[in-house]
Amino acid sequence: MKRGGRAHYGADWFTSSTRGPGKREHLVVLFPYLRGDYPGGPRETDTCGGTLGLGSLPSKASRDNPGGWSFSLFGGPNGETRSSRFTHPQYATAVSTLAHELGHNMGLEHSGVGWCTGSVPDRPFTSSRCGAVEGLDPMDLMGADFAAVGTAPLSGAQKKRLGVLPASDVVTVTKKGGARTVRISERHVANSRPRLLRAVDPKTGQYYYVEFRRPSGARYPSLGGIPWRAASDYTVAYGVTVSRLGRVGSTWAYPGEHLIVPMGKESRRHSNLSRGSSFTTRSGALRLTVQSAGDGVATVRVTFPRT
Repeated sequence: MKRGGRAHYGADWFTSSTRGPGKREHLVVLFPYLRGDYPGGPRETDTCGGTLGLGSLPSKASRDNPGGWSFSLFGGPNGETRSSRFTHPQYATAVSTLAHELGHNMGLEHSGVGWCTGSVPDRPFTSSRCGAVEGLDPMDLMGADFAAVGTAPLSGAQKKRLGVLPASDVVTVTKKGGARTVRISERHVANSRPRLLRAVDPKTGQYYYVEFRRPSGARYPSLGGIPWRAASDYTVAYGVTVSRLGRVGSTWAYPGEHLIVPMGKESRRHSNLSRGSSFTTRSGALRLTVQSAGDGVATVRVTFPRT
């Protein structure tokens, strides 16, 4: 660190008025891998398969947040020759882990799945029939990103919370504007089309975030690739996803937690909406239909059937 050392990062660094988080500084502690710090290795249970990291979390998400502290395993395993440490697979894992922890420093919660029992997958955040499956989203930097070889992108809803998603990349559809057909690009590709659709249920006021996920360069060999059968009743796949952000007052999700709405019957759900399929919110007042998905673009029809 440029200004590292005890003189700068002393005992009062965190509360100091001249340095520390108040000056948007981050204290990053990197610890080298040891032999066995990898999935299936002898130290797997000690270091989460070599993906161990920690980060402080402010109360609000913003790119302008104060700094914080982060800890991450980093580099290639000790015992490797110096020239090969930065080409070792664990180095890429370390980059992803550190990025994840810095995401926490900026106020981002985890990305996972909001699992509700029965035929309604998007019950209220006060429902006793729901729970957050934290981290069960390997295609989001703030989810199970440790499963990726390479760094998974950040979801559009998370980028919007931080204030780093350009206004031109977001389309918001409300009942006032009427039914609408929206074309969105793959979330990791910047071009002239928007990458995030935000639709509002006119009865509940709930925002639903829609994006098109495609291979972005990150690979998932430890999962056997994508699609991934995460459980007997849930599969993670590329395609159009619908998600929500946990609300203040929720009894089962943290405020701001990014949660995929699983599609399909409870016994066989998946993370995406396939072409030609629809999702209707619990109020019946908002419907999302995927008309097409391919060649880098997805077309989604937004309607308001019961209003």
